[in-house]
Amino acid sequence: MLPSIMIFICSLLFRGSPTQASQIHESWRRLLPTIRTLGTLWDASPPDGAIQSIGWSTSKALSLTLSSLLEFSSGLWIPAVWMLTIYVCLNLFTGRGNSSEQNFKRIVALYQLIAFLPLFIIGYDFGRWIFLWATSSALLYGFLALEAGVVQMPSKQNRALQLVSRLIPGVDRRGHFNTVLMFLGIPRCCWTIAHYWHCTPIGYVSILIKNLKIFMSLGFLRAFTP
Repeated sequence: MLPSIMIFICSLLFRGSPTQASQIHESWRRLLPTIRTLGTLWDASPPDGAIQSIGWSTSKALSLTLSSLLEFSSGLWIPAVWMLTIYVCLNLFTGRGNSSEQNFKRIVALYQLIAFLPLFIIGYDFGRWIFLWATSSALLYGFLALEAGVVQMPSKQNRALQLVSRLIPGVDRRGHFNTVLMFLGIPRCCWTIAHYWHCTPIGYVSILIKNLKIFMSLGFLRAFTP
């Protein structure tokens, strides 16, 4: 772990400057014909966040994270929603296999969560961190299970593991697992009810249908317009 810890510390100390952020942005602007963009690359300066954050001070990054503690969406406290998302992902991840495999998944996911906690403190894109944490946990577990063959936990569980098992019981994948996934979404950064709905599979399909109807109606009007 020492090389990773050293690299993380170096990235905090030598994170860059506003000048370097502008240079990176300008270098990408030269690739406009080959890069799909939502319009931000057309701007003369880096957009708020993203590349621009390279030049932020640690205090500014922390202030942005702290500001999320006061965010609400239709009465829902946003930090609580993010924590609930993490808890749901934990239960979905650990909900398959025998008790020994489930316990091993819990340990892998919790250790990975500890490793990702600094990102939640100094970075505002909580949805991206949750995605990276869940994906890396699944990949790490798959590697250990398939390559190293390490999935069996000691038959005698200690009290800490028993407590974790009670707090994270896991979702039974044989039940309504697929139905739950239809309504599960993780916005990339800024959680609102609208963003959440758009990120769910059923919400995404509804947007596609809505856009298709608009596209077809415009095509129909054009066909009958002289």
